[in-house]
Amino acid sequence: MTRKLLFFAVLSCGSTAAWAQSSVTLYGLLDNGVTYVTNAGGSHQVLEQSTIMRGNRWGVVGQEALGGGIAAIFRLESGFGVENGTLAQGGREFGRQAYVGMTSPYGTITLGRQYDFVVDYVGVVGSSALFNTAYAFHIGDIDRISGGRSDSAVKYVTPDYHGLTLGAMYAFGDLNTPGATGRTVSFGARYQRGNFTAGAVYTAVYEQVMPLAAYFGTTTLFGRSIGTVNPKTGAIVAANVNVDRTQTVAVGANYRWQKFGLYGMVTGTNIQVGGNSGNFMTYEMTGQYSPTPWLSFSAGYEYETFQGMKYGLAAATVDYRFSKATDVYLSMINMHAYSGAYADILGLATSTSSMQSTIRVGVMHLF
Repeated sequence: MTRKLLFFAVLSCGSTAAWAQSSVTLYGLLDNGVTYVTNAGGSHQVLEQSTIMRGNRWGVVGQEALGGGIAAIFRLESGFGVENGTLAQGGREFGRQAYVGMTSPYGTITLGRQYDFVVDYVGVVGSSALFNTAYAFHIGDIDRISGGRSDSAVKYVTPDYHGLTLGAMYAFGDLNTPGATGRTVSFGARYQRGNFTAGAVYTAVYEQVMPLAAYFGTTTLFGRSIGTVNPKTGAIVAANVNVDRTQTVAVGANYRWQKFGLYGMVTGTNIQVGGNSGNFMTYEMTGQYSPTPWLSFSAGYEYETFQGMKYGLAAATVDYRFSKATDVYLSMINMHAYSGAYADILGLATSTSSMQSTIRVGVMHLF
């Protein structure tokens, strides 16, 4: 799936011996497929969408041993769309990750564009989307379970101590780039022992712009209008909302048997807009069964609430591995919104009713 590329002297002032303990790994992932959506902006759609089972990427990761257990490390990772070849993450060349740092027996410190600990310690531990595609991520990814990134971040992770690791991150942010966020503060803990893994995180993100009307399928928030309804289609036309701060507390855990895994998480995000705030809660449980190394079945359910609105999302996926590098999969998602809200599965246009469903067939290849 990956190829090891040994560094060699490419600079005229360099020497071969200087790079003798250095290495770089080139890696990547391609995911694409066809999705049928029952209601997207008032009518059914058939879409070719990529980055659904996993995010498309190519990247390089490397290190140089400096002696005494100390090494310099780096990662550059680019996201893109297979269906059209364009860059993702707002057109950034290395929008998924871009950092450099040092690792030692005392821990690891990295600097650059990085994930906070919501994805590191909870998302990869308990998320239904690990098996049931990105459509199973939570509403608007407001709680950042899918992998929220922060610019100009300084991140520290302790060494593993009997299965326990701790982490802290502060990001200065980038308010000059469209789609970027302000400063981010994140703390997390992860514990792994045998077949059991658990994580807990606190993350606060300041100064974001979000289309909350589309996310929650509503035209009002905190008693004021944040969107309108298209009179021809009935679809919500969302206006962006300046969100002063989101604070997320998340916990997740899983336990793996030989052929079965059980995954769960709870996230709570306080959304502050001006002098108003509300709590967005998500409760999620997923089971995954692999009768053979090449075949797996997954099913999950999540229940979400915000300001009196309620949402239920059920997901199921069958995945078949032709090899260690290539999968094909069939995934089905259904969202039901209550209390007058419209359904809106992540990555799709808002429904004009309380229901929205998808059926997707896709292929994923690693290299």
